Amino acid sequence: MVRDHRVSQGFSTRRLAAAAGVSQPFLSNVENGRTMVSVPSLYRIAAALGVVPSELMPSDDQTTIVIRAGQSVVDHGAPPLAVEQDDQGRTELIRAARGRVIEAYRFDLPPGLPETQWYEHLGEDFVHVLEGRLRLSSGARVFELGPGDSLWLDGRIPHRWSTAADNEGLIRLLLVTAADNK
Repeated sequence: MVRDHRVSQGFSTRRLAAAAGVSQPFLSNVENGRTMVSVPSLYRIAAALGVVPSELMPSDDQTTIVIRAGQSVVDHGAPPLAVEQDDQGRTELIRAARGRVIEAYRFDLPPGLPETQWYEHLGEDFVHVLEGRLRLSSGARVFELGPGDSLWLDGRIPHRWSTAADNEGLIRLLLVTAADNK
């Protein structure tokens, strides 16, 4: 899907890579399905193309999809960004598809995670904390969230999160983002 959007807009791989802040070889590997794209990279590529991230996902013509506990979205044809593990925790894409406005992610964050980079995008985010405590900054406002707490935010406002070092175990949360295709 990245290649289709890039070509339709007349971008070379070098131009798109520069605009998205990724290397040209990495972008080529993403286009050819040889590498897993991280969530931040997916958002940067989508922003450089002027599309919402779900537009870069494979088409899905099913109207109702059930993913049972223990199944992976890969079992349902999702792209290889389904699970990402790094020093900032584990991110799992639960569901997203081209033409859909909702993307759902589950995050398992470690205690003591410093503030992440700022994110901003068209659309809305809904965060629900399943376990642990999360500190979420949205613009100049800071919110402390605990198990069962939820927060909605306008994605156009820069936002990021961190976790306290005294959390016991992983901090688990659900992020649902709804794209604004306007």
